[in-house]
Amino acid sequence: MSWEDDYGNATPDPVTITSVAAIHGGAVIKFKIPVQENLLGVKAVYKFSDQGETKEVFVSAFTDSIKIQGFPTENKYEVQLFTIHKNMKESAPVVASFNPLEPSIFPISKTVQSAPTFGGVYTKWQNPSEAEVAITLWKKNAENDDYTLYYTVYTKAPEGSFAFRGLKNENTTFKYSIRDRWLNTVETEPFEVTPLFEEEIISKDPTGKYLWTRLGISDNTVFDRGDLLYGTNFNWLFDGILWDPNAYFNTGNVVSGFQSFIPDWPNNIDYGAPQYMTFDLGRSQKLSRAKIWQRDRQPTFALLIPATMEIWASNTLPTKEEIGGNGSRYTNLMYWTDWPELSGTGNWRKHFTKIADFKQILPSGTDLLAISRDIGLLTVEDKAYLKAGVDIVFNEENSQNQYRYVRFVFGKMADDVPCKQIMWCEIKMFGSYKVD
Repeated sequence: MSWEDDYGNATPDPVTITSVAAIHGGAVIKFKIPVQENLLGVKAVYKFSDQGETKEVFVSAFTDSIKIQGFPTENKYEVQLFTIHKNMKESAPVVASFNPLEPSIFPISKTVQSAPTFGGVYTKWQNPSEAEVAITLWKKNAENDDYTLYYTVYTKAPEGSFAFRGLKNENTTFKYSIRDRWLNTVETEPFEVTPLFEEEIISKDPTGKYLWTRLGISDNTVFDRGDLLYGTNFNWLFDGILWDPNAYFNTGNVVSGFQSFIPDWPNNIDYGAPQYMTFDLGRSQKLSRAKIWQRDRQPTFALLIPATMEIWASNTLPTKEEIGGNGSRYTNLMYWTDWPELSGTGNWRKHFTKIADFKQILPSGTDLLAISRDIGLLTVEDKAYLKAGVDIVFNEENSQNQYRYVRFVFGKMADDVPCKQIMWCEIKMFGSYKVD
């Protein structure tokens, strides 16, 4: 039995074009489909150039428009529309003519801006049409005038930024190329940038001894600061395994309630917000940024992304006289926390400097609360961004100061509730050991 046996030998009537609207790199063609039984859909046939490959786009008979994209210029183009019957016969063609707006890569290229950053080039751009593009940084070779591809970022977000890291502290010539899905490409003018000096702050010495510790764990003074009490495998944060479902640091799913800090508290259900964690990096250095990898926990790892977080730093710890009070745990908790239940003052901030105010924004721009309810909303671009590690750039005005102690203040999680648990695979810090 053939299609023709089922649906006869009728030839469909052509569509009636009602409007043609130019868009970036293409057009949206609206039409009225003929009143006829057993229509399968409408096919558009076109070429990007006279000698180019023939392209086809198909839509069902239940739609009234078709979008054609990928044209490289603003020249006049023609598209043939065919009605297709379920017996696979086609109507006579109807021709739509249009001049596309310039491809999206061109307006994007006009918005690209660059600036030196620690160990690299900071780049930002606008993409109001949300086109799928690849933005590539090219580095000029010192030996000749050729350029070498350095790194490519893929995006369709309406605006974006990226720091191309791992570059030397020397004046270098770069350029960008912006490419769309159809391989249309535009290059920017070359520019010169001198990346700021940066090196990795080591977490263990050449013998393998760990230099970083969680402040207060060994001497139990963590109870006086209100930091997260629990945590398994802290050294796994520095084992070089960046993305894994098993090798990760976990503060535990049991939140430290007030009774953990104040034994005569009536219950251990009440807990303070925000939650804290303090690192001792073992020595003083300048700090430029942190890079954090979440635990790989498909499909729900996004739930444990801190949506908001502050990072503070100091080169020394406050003295007992600065903390004040009678030296009791309650007095210390008043100083070290913001918990109203314990009359927390947050006065520790007078001794520390805020070096980062972090808010998690995914490349797709998708709201974290929405993702916490439907993990399927994470795009391929979002997953690649998380898997590559999230950069947290510290305030440049403090980048020349020396710091030893780093305190994290965890705000809310992706599901918009106060942070209760942290699952990190790896954390790296960058800066400089140089003393001016």
